[in-house]
Amino acid sequence: MMLSNDDIKFITDCDHLFSYDISCGYCINAVKRFRENFPKEVDFVDNTRWLILLVHIQNHKDNCTYQYSSAYIEGACHFQGETAEMPWVELNQLAPQTRQMNNGHRQDTIIDHHLHWNWMKTSNMGTLSSALPPVPHTDFIQVSQLLSDIIRAKRLFLQKHLAFKTLCTIYASDVPEWNILDHQEWRFRGRGRNKEVQCVYHQDDSKGSFTVLNVI
Repeated sequence: MMLSNDDIKFITDCDHLFSYDISCGYCINAVKRFRENFPKEVDFVDNTRWLILLVHIQNHKDNCTYQYSSAYIEGACHFQGETAEMPWVELNQLAPQTRQMNNGHRQDTIIDHHLHWNWMKTSNMGTLSSALPPVPHTDFIQVSQLLSDIIRAKRLFLQKHLAFKTLCTIYASDVPEWNILDHQEWRFRGRGRNKEVQCVYHQDDSKGSFTVLNVI
């Protein structure tokens, strides 16, 4: 497929986020290998920022957290990277039925299944369900599924907002100093396998540096 000039401009100018279970190892030689095998795509790969999914990064070294967690990547916000795995529970149920189909029949069946699944999710948005209102210490109320999701999101926002304000109050005298630091800059300290990432979020206390709390 030939890319138009607009397509090429888009993939080379835009900032791209790529999440993978082991991005920490996968990205090391990515640009080099694309330069050798797919030179036309080098600009796109070189303009990619690498992330590790929030669930998987819990099993990585601390260094990976500061380098590849979306919580520390500017513009990534609370991107969790696990969305691609959400349909697996449905696909696992569908797999035995499609296992011995030919390729065309299998693809049509999977597409039909997902179209039906999407329709059911859309049509059930108005279904009544029990949910707590945003006011604490009140009884359950009957609301639609969509409104239930909005209420839970609002409650989570209020909890996170309160935690943020509390930390800002506690460390009010340090915040101006932290704000002038480069939140994207990090460097390694040490040698070999004992190297540790040093950044705004992970300071070396032994040298008297301040420590910024890890709040995700």
